[in-house]
Amino acid sequence: MRSEVARLLRLQGVDIGSATGGQVSPEPATVERPKRPRPPRPPPQPIELHEPPTYIKLVWPEGEDIQFYREQRRYLRVITDAASTYHNAVDPTQSRINFIVIGGGVVARGSTPLEAGRLRLIAEGSASANIGDSGSVRVELSRPGAPTLFDERPFKIVDVPPARPAPQRATLPPFRVQPVRGPADDHWIDLAWPDDVSEVASSAEIEEGTLVIYYSTVFPKYARHRQTLEQRDLSKANSYTKRYEIWLAVHSLMLQEQQSKSRGETQTSSLDEDDEISETRERQERVRVATLSALFAAREVQITDEPWENSD
Repeated sequence: MRSEVARLLRLQGVDIGSATGGQVSPEPATVERPKRPRPPRPPPQPIELHEPPTYIKLVWPEGEDIQFYREQRRYLRVITDAASTYHNAVDPTQSRINFIVIGGGVVARGSTPLEAGRLRLIAEGSASANIGDSGSVRVELSRPGAPTLFDERPFKIVDVPPARPAPQRATLPPFRVQPVRGPADDHWIDLAWPDDVSEVASSAEIEEGTLVIYYSTVFPKYARHRQTLEQRDLSKANSYTKRYEIWLAVHSLMLQEQQSKSRGETQTSSLDEDDEISETRERQERVRVATLSALFAAREVQITDEPWENSD
């Protein structure tokens, strides 16, 4: 939930950095635009198989080293026009395709099965390798009564590059969402919510440094969607509730930031009157936002079945 709340806040221009960690930075806020889903990757071009095979190739740029870090595993692509019967990934002694590592620092860890002319060689930099160790990876294909086909690429052990320091921004403040299950709930009485369930949707309180967002589970706009989804699919109903909570949390955090900026500007002489007016306005605004949040959450559940109920 924290990651999704942080993402939605960034979309609203609130620069809170990552969901955890970091300090306040003077860098200007940036708006993260919604990402379009990637188009499906086109299927690979079919390989025409021959008997006997005519080539085998390691797919790596000519003249470039295959670089390994210590304990880094790579899946190196191999293509050939040999039929799948030429390779046995389970028992290499029964295979006509052989993998050879020449030099120290890299160990062969097996391969995937040969399917439609494609397989992957699994190679790994050893934990005891030294920076600068080099050698080559060679793949061979033996053919009955014909010369062995092969391809080879050099490798080199390199140091892990230093991680780039991430820019630090303000962190997402601690918060949690607390459902209030109708007027009989003790929280409803403690919060002094009105008896009319259509007049209150949520409120927020700072408790021991945490923003607690209370919301009514009997607010009509939310409850109707929840009941409809429960009759169809309980998992979707739970996903809907989690999405609804996320939208309420985003609004509460934005409202808290706005109130923090404006706090202290109210005239002291009219403080009590302004507090009462502000409370009424905030309650009305939260009802409007909850109505929209219920619609947004219901629409999202219809579009995708991503299970938010286990996210945190």
